[in-house]
Amino acid sequence: MSKIGAGAESSYKLAIVEADDFLFELMQDREYPGDNFEEIIKAMDNKILSNIDKIREAHLVRNSIVYNSDYKLDTEYAKKILNEYESAVNTIGSA
Repeated sequence: MSKIGAGAESSYKLAIVEADDFLFELMQDREYPGDNFEEIIKAMDNKILSNIDKIREAHLVRNSIVYNSDYKLDTEYAKKILNEYESAVNTIGSA
């Protein structure tokens, strides 16, 4: 597992939090049912979002980042998470 420097790690953490927020706002704009991220994702299925399980996992990482100041993030894992968010945004944005 490749570890990243504190500055880069914090940049990836911020990018993940922002990607999660952006996806949530997009889902709200598209009027998916639910009052929060978890409710919206729970109501979705693979027909709407093919990487729904990866987004659920990514959201758990986002929560770990927000609620655990000691959370460590691996570079490659962070990149994978950001790719999953990008895919979800592209899918929902084009719907």
